[in-house]
Amino acid sequence: TMQWVANHKSQMNENRRLGRRRHRPNCDAHSLEKLFLCSAILVVVAFLSYGTLHHAGNDAAVVTKTTLLRPPPPRRGKKKQQQRDDVVMDDEYGSGRVRSDGHHRGHNENNSESGNSLSHGQAERNSQIIPPPKAPPPPHEDTSPDAHFNSYPVFYRDYKEGFHSNSHCIGENFQSDAWKFRSCHFHNLCFDTEESIFILFISPEQKKLDEALSHSKVDMIWPASHGNTTVSVGGLNPMWGPEHKDMEWYPTMRSTDELKSQGGYYMLEQEKVLIPWHSLAGFNPGHLVWDDFLPLYTLLSIFDLIGKEMVLIRFDLWRLAMWASCQRQWGKCRPMLEKFLPLLGTELNRTSTQNDTQLELDSPKKSKYVCAPNGAAGLGFLTDHGAKLHGWQKTDYEYAHNIGRGGTIYEFRNWMEHNVLGAKDTYLQAPKWNIHKPPYRIILSKGSSSMPTRFGSFDKHAELIQRRLGNKYDMDIREVTLKRLSIKEQVELVAEASIFVTMCGGGAVTAMFLPKGASIFAYFNEDIEKGPLGNKRGNTAARLDWDLLNHIGYLRVHWLSRPQINVTEDGEPGDSQSKLDVDVFVSLVDQELDLISHLADY
Repeated sequence: TMQWVANHKSQMNENRRLGRRRHRPNCDAHSLEKLFLCSAILVVVAFLSYGTLHHAGNDAAVVTKTTLLRPPPPRRGKKKQQQRDDVVMDDEYGSGRVRSDGHHRGHNENNSESGNSLSHGQAERNSQIIPPPKAPPPPHEDTSPDAHFNSYPVFYRDYKEGFHSNSHCIGENFQSDAWKFRSCHFHNLCFDTEESIFILFISPEQKKLDEALSHSKVDMIWPASHGNTTVSVGGLNPMWGPEHKDMEWYPTMRSTDELKSQGGYYMLEQEKVLIPWHSLAGFNPGHLVWDDFLPLYTLLSIFDLIGKEMVLIRFDLWRLAMWASCQRQWGKCRPMLEKFLPLLGTELNRTSTQNDTQLELDSPKKSKYVCAPNGAAGLGFLTDHGAKLHGWQKTDYEYAHNIGRGGTIYEFRNWMEHNVLGAKDTYLQAPKWNIHKPPYRIILSKGSSSMPTRFGSFDKHAELIQRRLGNKYDMDIREVTLKRLSIKEQVELVAEASIFVTMCGGGAVTAMFLPKGASIFAYFNEDIEKGPLGNKRGNTAARLDWDLLNHIGYLRVHWLSRPQINVTEDGEPGDSQSKLDVDVFVSLVDQELDLISHLADY
C-alpha cells in the first residue's frame, strides 16, 4: 500500500511539471492520511492473528480437526456473511478452549473484557461441537480375589492369545562366571504350585531365537536375555567352595501351549513383584541386612521397581544346603527374619520357600499357575562385600566394592525407615538437618557383639563424657542393649541420635538409621581374632564391614581400637594408655558435637 501511494504521488508531480491534466482519483491529503491509518491497522491485526495461531500450536490443529468432524448446520444469510463466520469459527476453535455454556474463551480467558463476545448464532453452533473422544478408564482389578497366594490376593484370568513372558538381563561380562554378576527383570513370571518351580512362558519368537542360538557355530552373540541367561538366586559367600555353583538359576521355560491347556492362570496385583531369593546367612543381623536386604533393594532399584511390594519366595537348594545359610540354620534364622523382615515392608508369615507355598482357594481350583506382572532375580555380587570377605584378610583392603554407592545406601536407609515407621521422610524426601538439636542424643551400644574377641564395655565412657563435656553441651547419653528392642523401637531410637558408639560387626547394622550428619564410633579388635577352636579367622585386624561403612556419604565414620580403659575410684584413667585413649575419645566426641551443632548453619 505504501509503495502504491509513493508511486501515485510521483506520477502526480510529473504530470504537474509537464502541465498534463488527466483524470485522477480523489486522493487529497485527508484521504491519504486515512489510507495510511487503515494500512497500519491491517498490519497490526495481521501480526496479532498470526501470533495467536502460532501460539495455539499443534493442539489447535488437533482440536480443529476433531471439532469439525460433524459440520454445523448451515446458517441463513448472505454467502459472504457465512464465509466470514466460518473463518471466525476456525480461528476461535483453533484456540482449543470452549466453555460449557457455549461461549468460546480465547487466550485472555474472558472475551467480555476486550469486547469480543460471540453472537447468539455462534454460541448456538459452538454448543453442538462434538468433543474429542475420551480415553477408556484404566482397568481395575476385581474387587474380590479368586484365591490367595501366600496371603496375597490373586485373580483368575483366562488365557488369551498373545500372553507370554519375557526377560531383560544386565551384568553380562562375557565370562563363564557371568551368572554371578547378572540380574534379570521378568514380565509375567509364573510359579507352578504343583511342581514348585518358577516358569517363563516363552513366545514363538523367543523360541525361534533360542533355537537359532543353540547352533554350535553361534558362540559370539549375547542377547539381553535367552534360555542360558542364568543368575545367582542369592548373595554369594566367598568362603563357599565349588558348591556355590548350586546357586546358579534361571526359570524353567515352557511353551504357551502348556498354559493354554490349563485354560488360564492366577495373577497377582499390578503393584506386586515376585522375587526368588536365597539368604546368605540370615541368622546374623549384619549379613541379613547387608547381604540379603541391600541386594534385594538394589535389584528393585536397578529395574525401577522400588514402588512395588515384594512377594518373596525363599529358595531352598535341592542338593546341598550352603554353609551358614538359613537352610542349615533355620532355628537361628527364623527369629531374625521375624524381627527384621518389616524393614522390607513384609512379614515372615507372608513368605515361604518354594516347597511350601500356599494357594488358598475361594472356589474350585482352575489352574496350577500363579503369575506376577513383574518379577526379578539375581543377587550374586550385589552384596556389601562382593567377591571378597568383610575385612578378615589383608587382601580385603586392596580394593573397594562400594565406590559411588553412598547415595543408594542412603536411599536404602530411608526406604527401610519408611517401611517400618511410615515416616514422613520417605526414601524420596531426605530428612532435614535440624533433626540434630539439644539435647544431643549419644547412644552407647552395650553387648553389640556376642563374640568374646569383640566384646567391649562402654560403662566408663558415658561417665567420662558427662564429666568433661556436660557443662559445654546439653546431652542425652543412653547405654542401650539393642537386641532387646524391636526393630521399630531400634529405628525410632537411632533415627534421632547424633552419635552412635558400637563394636564393629553385625551389631553395628542399626547405625544405618542414624540421621544425616550423625557420627559412628566403630571399635574393632586390634588383634587377629580366633575362632572357638583357636584357629585364626584371618591374617589382620578385622575392621569388619569397612567397605560399606567407609562409603556411606550421610554419616561420619570413625574407627577406634577396642576400648580398654582402667579408671581409678574418682573415675579418671588409671594408667598412661588409658589416659591417651580417653583423651582421644572425649576430644573426638567434643569435635563431633561442635560440628553437629552447626549443621543447621550450612
